[in-house]
Amino acid sequence: SGINFEFIDNESLARAVVEGDRLLVPEAGAAYRALVFPNMEAVRWPSIEKAAAFATGGGFVFAVGALPAVSDRAGRGDTMLAQLNRRAFAGDRHLKTAEEACATIARSFVPDVRGRDHTVRALHRKAGFRDVYLVMDAPPGALVEFRAKGAVELWDPWTGNTAPMVVTGETENCTMVEMPLEAYEASLVVFTPGKKHRNPPEKTAGRVQRIQLPDVWNVRFIPTMDNTWGDFRLPVTPENKTIGLEARRFAWAREDAVDAAVAMYPATPDARWEKKLYGFGTQFFVLGPLPADAGRQQLESELVRLKRIDPSVPVVAGGREYFWQPYDYSWRWGKEGDPGHQGWHGLKRRVTDDFICLGKAEEGLNETRYVGEVTGEIYYLWSCATVSTAIDAEVLYSRQLPDDGSHTSPVLVPAASYVNGRQVRDPGQGIRLEAGTNHFLLRYDGAGRGHFVLRRREVRKPQTRQVLAMRWWGDAGLIPFDVTAGQTPAEWFRFVTAPGTAAIRLHALGEVEAWLDGTPMVPAGNGRFEIRQPMKEAAVVALRIRPHGPGLSGGALIPEPVAVETDGSGRMATGDWSACGILHNYSGGVLYQNTLHMEAPDARAGVTLDLGGVAGTAGVTVNGRSAGVRVAPPWKVDLTGLLRGGENTIEVMVYNTLANHYQTIPSRYRGSPVSGLLGPVTLILEK
Repeated sequence: SGINFEFIDNESLARAVVEGDRLLVPEAGAAYRALVFPNMEAVRWPSIEKAAAFATGGGFVFAVGALPAVSDRAGRGDTMLAQLNRRAFAGDRHLKTAEEACATIARSFVPDVRGRDHTVRALHRKAGFRDVYLVMDAPPGALVEFRAKGAVELWDPWTGNTAPMVVTGETENCTMVEMPLEAYEASLVVFTPGKKHRNPPEKTAGRVQRIQLPDVWNVRFIPTMDNTWGDFRLPVTPENKTIGLEARRFAWAREDAVDAAVAMYPATPDARWEKKLYGFGTQFFVLGPLPADAGRQQLESELVRLKRIDPSVPVVAGGREYFWQPYDYSWRWGKEGDPGHQGWHGLKRRVTDDFICLGKAEEGLNETRYVGEVTGEIYYLWSCATVSTAIDAEVLYSRQLPDDGSHTSPVLVPAASYVNGRQVRDPGQGIRLEAGTNHFLLRYDGAGRGHFVLRRREVRKPQTRQVLAMRWWGDAGLIPFDVTAGQTPAEWFRFVTAPGTAAIRLHALGEVEAWLDGTPMVPAGNGRFEIRQPMKEAAVVALRIRPHGPGLSGGALIPEPVAVETDGSGRMATGDWSACGILHNYSGGVLYQNTLHMEAPDARAGVTLDLGGVAGTAGVTVNGRSAGVRVAPPWKVDLTGLLRGGENTIEVMVYNTLANHYQTIPSRYRGSPVSGLLGPVTLILEK
């Protein structure tokens, strides 16, 4: 409603001093005439005492909505609280609604700032002898009345420039001022009492010319994520002390499903290609949910004999067709995008150990909960375990809610377990695995969350748990699941890299070959591959990886992001860089550079650079001289006096936010990844 107010906490209110009809907060150097209790049923006793004393002294004390009914002095039903309520909120000071409160306040005070035709927001401070106002929501030409007198100026906090504003009228206590900026801009309006105001001379309309700059700019990438102390990724390694350009998500396919001669070239992947995140691979195939009356016994007898899964072949149950779905997770972070319960500000170093999530996802308190679906309640999980020698494997599976409170979903306990076609009555006693590939089937009769883990009994369990990881991460006794049933076919990974790519560096659990737009990249040792002729435009990197052994597939073959090196020769169009391949996950800086030829008369004109739109912040440099920094719209910079006749170099340094990095980390807090010099970029010449 355009009413400026300040919040005061109970401790500050207790320290405040009542002097007549003023409430003084000495340490803030502030004094107030009104105090509002907003719908507070519970109140600190010193707060209501101070409110009653303030009202008795002549201050305005209002209650909006409910009156205080409970205090920390005596709880509920305190007669002394009722007495203080009557003193504090006497007469018409108890207001039922916020609208009523706003109307009452407007009648009680002459506002500091009031828009004639627009409701504006404003803050008012005394700065020495001056009155300083911060005003928003006032469009160009809007008339705003200030409860102040004197010379009035618009101060530019970016440049330090000041300019007189247009005064259209005055009353005994107020001044009517015409606002010059956009409604979304913050106008810093400063009154100097005792100084005579003079309106600025009227502007004469001149000729305005717009010159659109090219859409494509030279770009150089400036990494900003200093990971020395593990702020962005753990553990800290020599390779990730600075996090810059990385490939984290890939188009993926097994070699037996695609044409290798096509996979290495920049063709658009078809439906056979899936999306994989580094570290996340397919560990199970899931069937369900199936209805309870879908002929479970006959179906189960058929499923336990399956030694390989073909997701393209339907399973008929109860007269309907169902298809096996791949189930991916990371042995470090569990299910992608769902590491379990989080605090208000993140994971608190805790990742749930329960990585199997079945059922309908619904929003819980800072977590995702899994509940039953109307289409059925029976789920089957199929996978294999491949071992070189026969062993008695230890089985760890969920039986109750975790002690760490990492989720509140129903606990998934296997209703039936089968290994190599034979039922295991009590998995907790262990499972015999034969040398070679062992296929197993799990049935769950309901939705929820849990885990099912195989490990070598003779290997000692880790004594410490790594932070931000499931307890299975780093366990040398873990037996990985193997959906390829003992096979190790080569797999293809593709990603659109950044302009100017000169090399990549990766750690893969297999033998790697690499191409850039179909041209072989040269191995340089330690997982680094170079390109003899860097690509100026964005290009496609193709990786062919042959796993070191079974149980490694998909993103699990690439446990850490692929680092990308550029040489500064890239070219990129204006627009959202998060839509450009690996830049979707790039948090950092991009230096855009362009050249512009200007005729001498035009260079001497009044010139404004309009960046159009920016997602992040923008610093503009012209011919090596700083022209200004912008962190909010309008994305305009005054270039008057910085241009010259002939060639001019314009640079725009754009930094985005951590939202892009957050797209792939185990967090519920993501934000918008839109980034970059969005444009269109134009020069505005006023002659």
